[in-house]
Amino acid sequence: MSSYARGYKENGGIFCHNNPWISIANALANNDDEAFAVYKRNCPAYVEDKSDVRKVEPYVYCQMVAGPEAATPGEGKNS
Repeated sequence: MSSYARGYKENGGIFCHNNPWISIANALANNDDEAFAVYKRNCPAYVEDKSDVRKVEPYVYCQMVAGPEAATPGEGKNS
């Protein structure tokens, strides 16, 4: 953990690979509106307004996003 700068990866980054499971769980529980809301908060096409911060293409889903303590918070990593 100490090999990563603050705010990146396991040292304060925001991992995204678990987000689809939250949508799936909500859909299975018949919480369709929440399932779609979670999807929209994470789907690259729906966060296009943040592309100049995220710095990845609008069709790319990132493994993680740099956390608030990072030098570049909000930047997508490992697309």
